[in-house]
Amino acid sequence: KISHESSDVVNDIIKNRGKNWENDSEKRQGTYVVGMDITFLEKMKVKISMKNYLKEAIEAFGEDMTMGAATPTTRNLFEVNEDLALLKPKKAELFHHIVANVVFVARWTRIDIQLTIAFLCTGVSKSTEEDWEKLHQVLKYVYKTIDLPRTVGAENISVLQTWVDAAYAVHNDMHSHTGGISLAYGVISSKSSKQKINVKSSTAAELVGVSDFIPNTLWLNCFLKKGYKIQTNIFYQDIQSVILLETNG
Repeated sequence: KISHESSDVVNDIIKNRGKNWENDSEKRQGTYVVGMDITFLEKMKVKISMKNYLKEAIEAFGEDMTMGAATPTTRNLFEVNEDLALLKPKKAELFHHIVANVVFVARWTRIDIQLTIAFLCTGVSKSTEEDWEKLHQVLKYVYKTIDLPRTVGAENISVLQTWVDAAYAVHNDMHSHTGGISLAYGVISSKSSKQKINVKSSTAAELVGVSDFIPNTLWLNCFLKKGYKIQTNIFYQDIQSVILLETNG
């Protein structure tokens, strides 16, 4: 993927890229990048899917998916039973392999499973049958929604909006969880991750959440400035005490 504020620079790179690359003007729009099927739609929108990665994960898991699932997780996602025995080495290795593959898809195309996969990532070194069933749940959901693409775009590229939130002490070790999105049409940038430090209040968890996600917004801002003038850049939160701390220092 080549991007620059000057089309002359892009043209120069393409001109001098060497004979090993196809010199096809249609490739300027791109339809397949790093395992992603990319389709450019009308009105500044793009559709992205990674079905092959998901099919490989389902096949590798090797259990029945035909019933499907309505959601990628259940209410007990953050519940951990420490008395359960660990998966046997071969099964644990398969669990780790599937989660690692699906992380890539969740990050780039299937935002709807990002929370579940982010949680499963925290247990890959000590996975149990409980984790295996949670992975089974998300894969049954994926099986049912395998054709669901990610569609993103923007009506106005000069407007950047970001939302961030945190769930306080939801993990078994009392760590909180950060969730954030930058939105135009569809989710442009997203994050769902376990916080790395313990905090004493939901206010502090929200503050850490902002610290976790704000690099995404800064990167988007810098990237868009290569070709557009940003007129509005708003970072939304729903906790007044945290907003005051961030505003006043």
